[in-house]
Amino acid sequence: MQTNEILPDAHRRTPKVYAYSDTSFPGQLKVGYTTQELVEKRIGQQHPIKTPWKTEKLQWWDEAFYDDGSGTAFSDHDLHRYLKQMGKVNTAGEWYICTVED
Repeated sequence: MQTNEILPDAHRRTPKVYAYSDTSFPGQLKVGYTTQELVEKRIGQQHPIKTPWKTEKLQWWDEAFYDDGSGTAFSDHDLHRYLKQMGKVNTAGEWYICTVED
């Protein structure tokens, strides 16, 4: 493969944003970003503690591209700014008191 060829689909890293809940943070969502193929894998990396039950639950994810047709990606930091502009409280790190609809 020449270096100027486009990578096959299987090797592309699509940016994704996601929100998940955790019973340890009631009424809050963790808003994050990943380029991993599976959002669930990224969430699992954030929860390394092995317990007989899962405390986290994926609530939403989508590809992180603006809807303007430009193909421009955004990050979780952009979503964090947007949530703050909406008046949503950032309790710690990437945790916000908000809903999926927000």
